[in-house]
Amino acid sequence: MPHLKRAIPNLNLLKRIEIKKGKTPRKIREIIDNLLYYQIISAIKEDMKSAKSKNRVELMLSGGVDSSFIAAVVGLVFKEKIRAYTICNEKSPDLKYAKLMVEFLKKRGTNIEWVRKPLSYQEQMVDYQRLEKELNLNPLRLRGNRRAWPVLYGWLNKIIGDRKVKILTGDGGDELGGYPPTLNPKKIITQPQYLLIKPKNKLEKELIEEMKEGNRIAALKYYRVIAPESLFIPQWKYAQKFNVTPFCPYLDQGIILVYGLYHFEDMVSTTTKLPIKRIAKRNKLLPKEIIERKKHGLGKAIIPQWDLR
Repeated sequence: MPHLKRAIPNLNLLKRIEIKKGKTPRKIREIIDNLLYYQIISAIKEDMKSAKSKNRVELMLSGGVDSSFIAAVVGLVFKEKIRAYTICNEKSPDLKYAKLMVEFLKKRGTNIEWVRKPLSYQEQMVDYQRLEKELNLNPLRLRGNRRAWPVLYGWLNKIIGDRKVKILTGDGGDELGGYPPTLNPKKIITQPQYLLIKPKNKLEKELIEEMKEGNRIAALKYYRVIAPESLFIPQWKYAQKFNVTPFCPYLDQGIILVYGLYHFEDMVSTTTKLPIKRIAKRNKLLPKEIIERKKHGLGKAIIPQWDLR
């Protein structure tokens, strides 16, 4: 599983990442942005070698910045044929923004097929019962993405049939771009999934202690290097149960190192994903509405509105 080894960061990266407070000078920031863009293209190209099948690239498209950016690179930079899947609650704004991105790519000459599945209340309840019976798993007892992944990949399996599929996803972009919990380190360590992680070595233990004291830069390092492992492995396990192999270009170790060149305020804000948005705007890769879209989240997109808690 070479993509797993490449995607899950090594704790030694923490020693190589030096994030400073303040802002990066504009000219230097533009150089880093270009380097990041090149590294993302390289990571997507590497994953496409394994994920491409039947002369097309299959990917998940939520209409958010991360998945839309990957679709833009695949379609506009590599000129590949795309099959994009949007699976979400029928009231989710993901449908609107994913449609916007598909139309944007078509106007730019990309050969893209869009498969969408709005989930109704009844469909989700039936699906929860099926997952509990077939996988001995009760999504109603899970939280956030861990609750959404089984439903997402279960429906993807229904759509594609029994064939095995390798698919690109936008997971990991939040960990790079400064997800809002980064602004409040204590909020990260109170989340159940992170409380389960025990420090593996002295370096990790020191980082967690700094987070408890309110060090935002320590929190950003933690979220970038340690959190992806807790994010990616459970997702990969759920996906495998449904014959799906996800590839997450944003978790590439080279991208993580490039992000370490920025100053703190060039990555983290209340809007998040600043470098990705700057690159998308400069290279005209995304519609303005998607660049300005506020974070919605997979959990909210998959879990019905009646059960958002």
